[in-house]
Amino acid sequence: MASAAGSAAEVQQRSAPGIELSRYVSPDVGLCLELRQLETHASRFLESELFRRLQAFPPFATMLAQQRPNWLAIAGEVERRTGATAGQLYSGLLGRQVLFAVWPPAEGRSPKGDALLLIEAADSALLDQSLQRLVEARRAANRWHGRRTIEAAGRAFTLEAVARDDEPSDIFLAVDGELGMMATSEAVIRGVLERRAGAVAASLATLPSYAAAVERLSADCVARAFISPRAWDASLLADLRKKPPRSDEARTQQAVVDAWRTTEYVVGGVELTPRVAVELAWRWQADSLPQPLREVAAGLAGRSHFVDRIPADAWLAVAGRIDLAHIVRHLVAEQWRGAGDSSASASSSVPPETIVAWALAAGFEPDFSAYCRSPSNDLSGVGPVAPALVAGPSYTDVLQSRDESDHADIEAVAAVQTRPLEPVDSSPPLAETAAPLLHALLAAAVEATNARHPAEQADIETAARDGLSVTTVSGLKAGSRSLAFAYAVTDGVLWLGTSAAAVRQRVAASPDDSLLARDDVRRQLGSLIAAPSDVVYFDLVRWRRLLSAGPEAVRFLWQGQSLDAAARRQQYQTLVALSGLADRLLAAAQIDDAGVSLSLSLMAGDQIE
Repeated sequence: MASAAGSAAEVQQRSAPGIELSRYVSPDVGLCLELRQLETHASRFLESELFRRLQAFPPFATMLAQQRPNWLAIAGEVERRTGATAGQLYSGLLGRQVLFAVWPPAEGRSPKGDALLLIEAADSALLDQSLQRLVEARRAANRWHGRRTIEAAGRAFTLEAVARDDEPSDIFLAVDGELGMMATSEAVIRGVLERRAGAVAASLATLPSYAAAVERLSADCVARAFISPRAWDASLLADLRKKPPRSDEARTQQAVVDAWRTTEYVVGGVELTPRVAVELAWRWQADSLPQPLREVAAGLAGRSHFVDRIPADAWLAVAGRIDLAHIVRHLVAEQWRGAGDSSASASSSVPPETIVAWALAAGFEPDFSAYCRSPSNDLSGVGPVAPALVAGPSYTDVLQSRDESDHADIEAVAAVQTRPLEPVDSSPPLAETAAPLLHALLAAAVEATNARHPAEQADIETAARDGLSVTTVSGLKAGSRSLAFAYAVTDGVLWLGTSAAAVRQRVAASPDDSLLARDDVRRQLGSLIAAPSDVVYFDLVRWRRLLSAGPEAVRFLWQGQSLDAAARRQQYQTLVALSGLADRLLAAAQIDDAGVSLSLSLMAGDQIE
């Protein structure tokens, strides 16, 4: 762990740029994409366990082989035009910082908007040489439109103008020390030079929304993208005005414009070390959201209390929050309102199933959870899986030796929170109200099964211990399958599991023994999401151990499908190969009134330690 922490600190120190290219970009930019210390991060990734496994993944290896001729051709063309190899350009020009910015059409800009490419080169001589070779190639193709001198902040700079291949307009190029510039407008380059000299203070870096956005991303992001909503307002409004008034297209566009006006920023990032992660944050002004979006946002906002009750040894888990009552009731109210506008009797125009949905939605709380674990296969502390498993073995011998009686020992539990159907303090939650009815229906199903299958008796039994009553059902028939499960109701929560022991254990579990209490999981979660409201977790080490028991261990995946042994074998081998790409996947969301943050990350091998 100390080694991993030291490596992470080293990467962060090396990835700290000497300059911030965003200081040279005007604050009215619409989109900005930045690559930071690409060579350092890419080198670490290419040496990682995750990339080693990716190289061994057959589809990826095939893609590399197929694309190799194209990449060699591109590298040759780059060397012909610039006089430097692709490797030299990557290390000397693109390895430090690259910024690409886009401005939408506006007054004083081209009809299609403007674009800018900035490069902080590690080799300024190579930057000069590449620029000159590019200009020479454009001159030879009769696409060079001249060289001139411009002044910015009291200094003179050489500006090259070359024609695009696809359009008559020009591209302008300039160099200032280690900084290379390419833009669709001379004014854009002049602005860069003035900000670089300190003659103009306002820049993207000083824009409050940009500063707030990038602060939320991991400092180890190798790439980050920022969208400034205000820069696009005029373009969206102009496009709306082109739509036929009161048309469906205009109404849809109006909803987009109204929602976009409330957005403060959208930002995303990619991190390669010590984890491979994609992060996204979208911030809005909740009070200004259009009514439909406000209702949906309110239905998703908040933190599920089940997030802290995922068992620490779960290998597959999901927990989240969706207030179906809030969303469904809003949608039904809108349907009723629409029916009332067109009919004297609104209720008669609304389908009965809609009315039932309105009523039942009130009984469900937003919180839900489900997980799987393998109680007889304790893998706590297990390191990386054996190389044979990672490489994706065929398991031919296993396939031939297993029989239909083999199965995996999998424990699963799901839970959903309920509330009273009526807003009265004395009313019990829906789960407690429906529990007697559920028991009666299951008892009837058991009786019917026993009547149809006298030789295979089903059973229903309720046992109380430590104040918790758990009902176990076994032997119920669903087609050719025999079902066994247990359920309990406590504090308005309906718990459903593979056994009574699993349900009891989860009801009594402590938050201290939860997945999110583990230090390694918290590290993988990152800094963007402090308190996730929704989580999806997949421990691929435990999944591979389950797969190693043979295809019959996961035969539930093919239940109901008419697949022969060869098709199951092929799908099984594909699952083995996919599961070897990483050791752990974690997706998380943090949703509140002010916006949403999302994170998806993978870790493998020694990155877990």
